[in-house]
Parts: sequence; C-alpha cells; structure tokens
Amino acid sequence: MGVWQIIKSESVLAYRLAKGQRAKLSLVAGCVGLGIMAIVAVDGFLAHVRSEIKRQARPLLQADVAVRSKLPLTPSQSQLIGIEVPAGGRQQTVIQFATMAYAPSTGRSQLVNLTAVEPGYPFYGEIQISDGPFNRIFSDAPGILVPPELLTALHLKTGDYIRIGKIQFMIVGVIRKDPGSAGNPFGIGPRVLIGLNQIAATELIGLGARVTYTQLIALPDPELSESVSTQIRQRLGIQSRPARFQSGFGPSAPIEVRSLSDIQGQLQSAVSRFGDYMILVSLAAMGLAGIAIFYLITAILQQSAESLAVLRTLGYSAGQLIRAYLFMAVCVSLLGTVGGILGGAAVGFGFPVLFRGLIPAEAGILLTPEIAITATLIAVVTTLYFALWAILPIRDIKPALMLREGLTPRSGLKWDRVALAIAGASVFAGISILRAHSIPIGLGFSGAVFGAGLFIVLAVTFLFLPAVRSMRRRIPSFTISYALANLSRPFLGIPTLMLTIGLSSFLIGIIMVYQASLRSEFLPSQTVLPQFFLIDIQPDQTDSVSRLVRSYGGELTASPIVRARLRNINRPTGGNFLQGRTDAEIAETYRTREQNLSYRNQLGANETITDGKWITGDQEISVESDFARRLGIGLGSVLTFDVQGVTVTGSVTSIRTVKWNSFTPTFFILLSPALIAGAPTTYVGSVSGLSESERLNFQSRLTTGFPNVTSVNIRETVEQVLQVVNRIARAIAGIAGFTFAVGLLAIIGVAIATARQRKIETALLKTLGADQRSILILTALEFGMIGGIAAMAGTGAAALTGWILLHQIFDLAIVIPLVRFGTLIAAVIFATALTGTVTAGQAIRAKAADVFRDY
Repeated sequence: MGVWQIIKSESVLAYRLAKGQRAKLSLVAGCVGLGIMAIVAVDGFLAHVRSEIKRQARPLLQADVAVRSKLPLTPSQSQLIGIEVPAGGRQQTVIQFATMAYAPSTGRSQLVNLTAVEPGYPFYGEIQISDGPFNRIFSDAPGILVPPELLTALHLKTGDYIRIGKIQFMIVGVIRKDPGSAGNPFGIGPRVLIGLNQIAATELIGLGARVTYTQLIALPDPELSESVSTQIRQRLGIQSRPARFQSGFGPSAPIEVRSLSDIQGQLQSAVSRFGDYMILVSLAAMGLAGIAIFYLITAILQQSAESLAVLRTLGYSAGQLIRAYLFMAVCVSLLGTVGGILGGAAVGFGFPVLFRGLIPAEAGILLTPEIAITATLIAVVTTLYFALWAILPIRDIKPALMLREGLTPRSGLKWDRVALAIAGASVFAGISILRAHSIPIGLGFSGAVFGAGLFIVLAVTFLFLPAVRSMRRRIPSFTISYALANLSRPFLGIPTLMLTIGLSSFLIGIIMVYQASLRSEFLPSQTVLPQFFLIDIQPDQTDSVSRLVRSYGGELTASPIVRARLRNINRPTGGNFLQGRTDAEIAETYRTREQNLSYRNQLGANETITDGKWITGDQEISVESDFARRLGIGLGSVLTFDVQGVTVTGSVTSIRTVKWNSFTPTFFILLSPALIAGAPTTYVGSVSGLSESERLNFQSRLTTGFPNVTSVNIRETVEQVLQVVNRIARAIAGIAGFTFAVGLLAIIGVAIATARQRKIETALLKTLGADQRSILILTALEFGMIGGIAAMAGTGAAALTGWILLHQIFDLAIVIPLVRFGTLIAAVIFATALTGTVTAGQAIRAKAADVFRDY
C-alpha cells in the first residue's frame, strides 16, 4: 500500500473516531489556541517593537551619527570629526544635563532634563509644539518649551516663568511629542528645551557640572552611518563601541560615538530584558496546554474504549489506531493554531498601551510568516507529544480488558515513558534556548520550571495527598470525607493535574515575590530612606547647604567626589593584572572609564569590612567587594589613578560590602584623604529628617539659593522605577494568566474523563439518599481541593525559587507576599471548584434509574 493510500485510509479512520467527540475536540483546539495566543501575542508585539525601533532609529538618535562627551570637544577633536563628515553632511551641537527648575509664582520646583539646542534641531523626527512656534526659544528673550507634566507639577501655564540657574525663562510652548525622549523611562526628570544661545547665561555648566555635550551629524545617506562612526572612532582613538543602554545618567565613557545600529542595538537590548521572560512564559503556557490536551484525549479514549476494542477485534492494529488518533490531534491542533494566531493578534495590540512611555512604539502588532510558522510548529510538536502520552495504552491493552475496564493507563515504571519524558524535557529546554536566543537564560528558565515542577509533584505526592488521606479518616462529615476520597480516583492522575495548576500558580507567584521583595528593598520605610539626594555641591557651598538643611530640621550627609581614571592594577604577588589584555577587554571591565573617588574618616552605616582593616594611613585604599571581585583586586593590590593629569598610587587595605539601597553617598573606591588632597572636588549628599510639610519649601529654597545643585526626590525616583517594574510584571502576569486558563481546561478534561465513573457514583449516592445539593457540594469540594493543594504547592515553589534567585544570587532580602499568595490561592480554589462543578453538572443531574439502565 502506498503512502498516499495509508494517509487516506487512516484519515478516514480518524474521521470516524472523531464522531461524537466534537465537544472534547473543541476543547483540545481551545487548549492549543490559548497556548498559541500567548506565543503569538508576545512574538508579534516584540517584532512590532523591533520594527519600530529600526524605523525610528534616526528620530530617536536625532542624527545618523552622534558624538557624546563629558567635556566640550577641543578644536582639534572637532576638526578630526569634520574630516570624516562627507559632502552634504550637517552638524549641530546639543548640551544636556539635569538641573532644577523653579517656579517663582507658585514656589514649586522640579528636577528637569535641560536640553539646549541650535536652530534646525532636530535633524530627524518632529517635535510637536502647541501654544507657540518652536523657533521662539532662539530669540533674544529667554524662552523655554516644556512637557505638559511639568506644567502640572509646578502649577503653571503657557506665558508663566521658570527660573533655571541665573535666568528666568518664559514658557513659550508645550511639547506634545518629543522623539528625543522616547524609549527612556529612567531619564532624570521631564525634558525641557531652550536655545543654545542661552546656556552660558544660566551659569550652570561650570566646574563639577554633569554635562553631556553631543555633536549630531546628519549624513546624505543613512547607509553611511556605520562606516562614518567607525572612522570617527579611529580618528579620536576610541577603541570600543558604546556597550550599554543609556539611562539618562550620562555616557559611560569620556567620548562615545553612536551610529544608527548602536541605538537600535541598545534599545532592543533594553526591550529584551523583559521580552525574554515574556517569551519563555508564553512557551510555558503552551507546555501546560499540552498537559490539558493529554487529559482531554484521555477522556476521548475513555469514552471510545468499547469502539476501540471492537476495531481491534475486527483487525485494526494498535499502530493504525495510534496513527489515526495522532492525525486527528494534528488536524485539531492546526484549527486551534489558526484561532490562536487571530486571538494573539488581538491581545498583542494591548501590550504597547501597557508599555506606553517605556518603549518607542505605538499600538500595533507585527505578524510575520516566521511567527506563524514557529507557532504552528510549536503547536504541532506539543500536541503530538502529549497526545502520544495519552494514546500509548492502546498498544498493549487487550480488547477484552478494554471492554471490561476501559482504557486504564499502565501502572509502574515503563522505560518508554521515561525515554519520552527525557525527550520532552530536552525539547522544551532546546526550544527555550532558541526562543530566548541565550543558552544561560533558556537553561535557567527550563531549570526553574523543571525544579518547580519537581517540587510541586513531590509536595503533592509525599505531603499533601498523605495528609488528605490521614485527614479523611478523622473527619466525621460524609460530604467532606467523600470529597477527599475522590482525590484518589485510579486514572485521575492527581499529581499531573496539580502540576498543571501548580505551575501556573508558580509563574504568577514568582512575579509577586519579585515585586514585593523589590518594593521592600527600595522602600523599606519612611524613616530609613532619605528624602533627597543632592548632586554638584561646590566645596564653598557645603556649609551653607548644611545650614539650610538644619534650618528645616533635617540632616545632610555629604561626601566629596574626585573624578579620576583607573590606570593600573598590580597584584601583591607580582605582575600587572592588565598585562596581555586587549583594549576591548579592558574597557569591558570598566578599567578605562572615569571613576568617582571619595574619602572619609569613618566607615558608613551601610558598609561592612569583610577583609582587612579600615583606612588609617596616608596611602591606603578601600574597595567595594563586588567591584574588587570583578577587577581581580585583593588586599595588597596597588591601584594607580590619573587625577587631572596627576598620578596617584595607593595600596588596598580593606574590602567592603555595601548596602546600596540606603541611598546615602556610597562609592566603589575610598582613598586616604592625603592621597587626593588638593584635587578638584565637588560634593554629593543625602538629606533626611525633613517633615512632610517642609519638604516642598526646602526644595524651593535650595533651588533659588543654590541653582547649580541638583536635588533628586529619592522616593519619587524609586517609585518611578518600581512603577516601570510593576507595569512589566503585569504584562508578564497577563501571559502567565494564559497558563491558568489552560489549567482550567485541564480541570474540564478531568471532569470529562471521569464522567462515566462519576455518573455511577452519583446514582449510587442518590439511591442511598443523598440529594443533588450535597452532591454538588462534594464535587465543588473535590475540585476546589485539587486547585487549593496545587496553588499552595505552586506558591511554595515560587517562594523557594524566589529565595534562591533573589536572596542567594542577587542578595536581595526576600519578602513573601502572604496576603497576595492567599488571594491567589483563594482565586484558584474558586475557579477550579466552579469549573469542575459546572463541567460535571451533566453527570450530577443524571437520573439514577437511567444510569443503572445504561450500565
């Protein structure tokens, strides 16, 4: 018989076997659809974002090449850059830094990101302005453009004045759209625009100011961006490309040259931080959908046991029946995939709305053939794998046994099942690696899921179910006792069912642990966290600023900053640690970037010496432990710095651990005061102890009296970061919600699979005098306990995994959100009880006489 004849024959057989199973097959398609919906929504959303980043690279960079520096470019540097700009190219200068804006009419102040630009700005993209033309900021009268949120914060309107430094600027327009600030949720304050001709008069760009100077270059052809940026790097002697996504705190190297591909890579890297986990959670949703498929196909086989026995008796082989069911499963899977792709497209439109302000993309989704093909392959492989698990008993159960007992799965250890399980785990890990484009991330996620799954199965098998059996003997209530007894149905597969619901609870619970721990770490209490962090206090201002703080009942903790470059590290055993390393390797480990050095007479309250002794001599250095480990620094290492052209050398005498979330001035490197005496210095400080009623007045006085000092409202800044984290977590939790919906379909599958046995039990209970209300209660208790036990095991796995990841790896104090865990468990109990009871309703409503007559 030819291949086509075999396919035709078994497709006809599959069609016959599918008769009367429409409802169950529809649920199989629904399982596939839910899993694929999660995958397509995430993939389509991320593809849309990447496409938008590529399309908007020029408006985001606002040039084809950007040269950023911490100091104004020298004439020779400007000349070298000009040599590489081809004919038809254009250049303009942008100066950017964080400072305070003060509203004289309302007494309010706000940290802003001041950007000074030239006429013709920007080269690409459109800045949409209301209430006035853009070019008004270039007139002789100082004008400023502000975003709407700044007007709200300062209680101002167009035509009012804002004081920045020594200048009062009139608000001449409101920025409605600014591509230059897109995709940067962690920028310091709202971005405001003034003319470059006004910047000097503010007197804010002197010594100690954290200013970024950017030379924007527009090229006649954007394809030249990469080659021109490479040539400029060579001209300026820059060995490496910018390697990290900018957060608004300034460049990581003295001079950076950025091309269009750089800005794309950095933004895509930022998106990948949360995109990878969303991708992997969506894959887990498909995996759990497979378990639900297993139950539903098991239900189909249970109902078809007599037909299968007859077909086997008539000469159909087990192989033919298995292939027919697999063909049926694939066809249903393809139907579910189509629905999942359409549903995923609809769901994906909501992600850009959720991430508005975090990514440079409007609402939309990009469905590519690659996404559709990937989703289809994942759906087919998952369906075939779990369908095979359900169908295997057909192979070795005799027809006579099928007629007597139905299709009861084999018990005991079977090596074919073990091999199938190992193959499935390997495929899941492999797909995770491919989907995350990272071996560590893919394996890490797979390991976390497998570890959580093992924990759930062990907890259910050896803790919860034995406890249930023991409890059943001591409970006088027949209803509760009978519901507990039902958890031991012979072919229910309790551990596997609870694994499905437990893993969905785990994926949601781990997000809850992360959110609670992060909030507790960064917002421990109103009294612990300082209220303001002050930047760029000049040496002659420290006493005055301290007096101002004390006048409002607060306390200033100030530390000096000296900018330097780490030039050399010598080990105590001999040998230069930098010797033999390439420039790229050196740059990667931060050895050539400028460092913030400081000095103090005593150890900070948030610091602990872990090795060595505190600084007492004139040439001693203390280094933070993680920084020391990263650079290979130990006790006795000799560090050499370049401080404004002066070489400074000292020996490491102590290693410190630092609690960074204290938000007090803290540094990687502390030196003996004598080592950097006389070096150009500015100060940073933290302010604590202010009453809530005086905080606003203090900030206003600080801004008017010390316009060069930037004050960051720490609590608002941390809340902003946590808000971003919460929005990302909600999106991930939404994807994890698909896994919970799949778990409910597994409950439906179990209710259907046990319908035959449940009808007989119900009929017996009714004959013995039980009413329908009691039967409904014990059914709800049965499924509710399944959900409750699974959710408790899942949240337990989330707490354990959170402890391993957050406490052991990231050194965060873990917080278990017991209230939210309780809410999650209650929601799972209610949903599973309701779903199971409604699905089993037909069996419960059946009349006892009809049941006994049929059986």
